[in-house]
Amino acid sequence: MAWVQTEQGSKYEYVSSLYAESDTTGIRYMRNNGIPNTDNPKSAARYFLNAIDNVSSLVIKYRDKLTALEKEIPVIRELTQKPFEQEAKLAALKVELANLEQEISRKIAEKQQETESEETLDHSENLRALRLQTFEHRDYPANGPGR
Repeated sequence: MAWVQTEQGSKYEYVSSLYAESDTTGIRYMRNNGIPNTDNPKSAARYFLNAIDNVSSLVIKYRDKLTALEKEIPVIRELTQKPFEQEAKLAALKVELANLEQEISRKIAEKQQETESEETLDHSENLRALRLQTFEHRDYPANGPGR
């Protein structure tokens, strides 16, 4: 199934594609999306031969890549099965981190309590000053103009 442009518009439809398949490896290869060049009859006739030639070069390329990867497998397996040497140190550092976090949060809570108590004291001093001001500015008959 492929996306095809037609005169009526674009749509999905079944399209026949040609490919060459190697009997020994089972690799399928297609050139030009499986559509032979129909403008040139000679290249259209050689479509499968060119595809088979490309399959043999692809087999060589990927076989070399596969052997290189197979050489790396034991090294990678050894790395993944190797125990973590600094596990104990990591656990000790995690415990130390937890202790430091608790100490920091405790100190922050103490500071907040101190600032809250200071703020309440500051407000009471402000209120005391306001009360004194109101008493000084009141006009009592003893302090009034008739005296």
